[in-house]
Amino acid sequence: MDRHKFSLLIILISFLGCSSGSNNPVPETPSEVLNDFVSSASFQYINLDEVPVYPIVVAEQDIIYSTFDEKSVNQPLIAQITLFTLFRDNFYVYDRQSEGVFKLDKTGNVSGPFTRSGSGPAEHQFPGSLSSNRENIYLADLGNARIIKFDENMEPAGYIDEYHPVGTSKALAVNDHILLTANHRSTGFVPTHPSEGLIAVTHNNRLSDTLSVLLPRIIPPGYQPNVYNNPFFSVNLSGQIAATYHPLPWIFLFGENFEHKHTLIFQYSAFDDMDIPKLDFFKPQGNEGYGGRMPLSQFKIFDDGSLFITIGIDLIYLRKINQNHYEAAARYRFKADGEEEYAVINEVYKEEGVNRYYAGNWQYLFRFDLED
Repeated sequence: MDRHKFSLLIILISFLGCSSGSNNPVPETPSEVLNDFVSSASFQYINLDEVPVYPIVVAEQDIIYSTFDEKSVNQPLIAQITLFTLFRDNFYVYDRQSEGVFKLDKTGNVSGPFTRSGSGPAEHQFPGSLSSNRENIYLADLGNARIIKFDENMEPAGYIDEYHPVGTSKALAVNDHILLTANHRSTGFVPTHPSEGLIAVTHNNRLSDTLSVLLPRIIPPGYQPNVYNNPFFSVNLSGQIAATYHPLPWIFLFGENFEHKHTLIFQYSAFDDMDIPKLDFFKPQGNEGYGGRMPLSQFKIFDDGSLFITIGIDLIYLRKINQNHYEAAARYRFKADGEEEYAVINEVYKEEGVNRYYAGNWQYLFRFDLED
C-alpha cells in the first residue's frame, strides 16, 4: 500500500466555510472504509466558528467541590476529580491520587473513600471509566480485567469478568439495557478480527452477549496511525449512540437498532492550532505514528438526542432539530470569580425535569443553569 500524502487537517481546512446542507460534497479521506461509512447515512457540516460564545461565571454557591478550598479536619479530602458520575442525586468521584471512590451530595458533603487499590471486593487497579444507569454504578477496572457494579452505598452489586480492556480513551458507557465497550477483537495494531466494528454493544450484565458491533476499523492492521482505531462513545437511556474515532472531529449517530443514522462533521478554526494526528497510512518505524492532540476531549448524548461536546475550553451545545439535522446553539466558557477560563473535561449531567446541569474538571465540580 502506497503511503498517502494527505492529512486530516488538510481535509478539514478544505471544507472550512461550507455551511450545513445536503448540497455539500461527501468528504473524502485517505480511508476508503471511512468514506463509504460516511456515505452510508445522511451527513451534515457544522461550522463552529459561527456559534455565539456565552461566558458563564460560576458563582461560589454553584461550586459543589473545589480541590483548592480549605477543608475541615474531619472531612475526607479529594485531591483530583479524575472521574465522576451522577447517580440518584449524589456524585461518585474517583480520585486518582488517593486511588479511591468518594460520595458527594449536592451541597458538597464528602464521605469515603469506599474503594481502594487492589484485587479484592470493592478494590480496583487503574479505573478507566465511572458511569451509571438507573440501577447501578459501573467502574471499569482495567488492571483486574473486570467491570464492578456498585449500589448507591458503594457496596459491590456484581462483577462482569469477561472484560478485555484495551488502550482506548473510553472504557465503557451504559444505560438500563446495554453496555458499550471497545471491541478487543478489532482494536490494537494487529487485531484478531479486524473486520469487526471497534465498539461492542452487549447486554449490560453479560459481555458475552454481543448485540452489535459499531464503527468500522479505518486504519488497516500493521499500519499507523492506529490511534484512529481508538473509539470514543456515549449512549442515552433510549439507546441512541454517539461515537467517533477519537482524533476525528466528527460524530457518528446510531439509532436504537444500532443502525448508522447521521454524521456531524465539525469545522472550526481552532483545529488549525491543534496537533491532530494525521490520517495518513504508513508502516511505522519505532514509535512513529503516536501522539497528537484529540480535538474532542469529551462528548455526551442526552435523552432528547442533543449533544454536549468539549473542544478546548468551549463546551458546545448541539440541539437536535430532527432525525437528520442538528443546530449548534451555543458555545459556553466557564470561569470562577477572578480566575482564568477553564475547560470541562468530565461528562456533563442534566438534572431531571429542569435545565440544571453538572460538569467538572480535575479541580472543580459545579452546577450551571441554562435557559430553554
